[in-house]
Amino acid sequence: MTERRGDDRQGAREPYAARAEDRGTSWISVILGLLTALGAGLILSGIVGGIVGAILGTGGRQSATEGGASGLIGLLITLLLAFLIGGYAARM
Repeated sequence: MTERRGDDRQGAREPYAARAEDRGTSWISVILGLLTALGAGLILSGIVGGIVGAILGTGGRQSATEGGASGLIGLLITLLLAFLIGGYAARM
């Protein structure tokens, strides 16, 4: 068989455990991801709080009683987005 130039398959023959020795937990990435998630959560909670407050302010008395469900949904969306942003920052 003819070999192509630039074909380096020696790394593919090594077992996974041998390549994984260099891998470990990057604690700097963990801290940066945590700080990014906290910052994103802080910013997004202000935005979501303003949106929920505007919706409840225009709805009158009935929407004020439904504010708990709207606030909970807003909180869950905020946490989801904050964790996604923090995870993305930790991966970089």
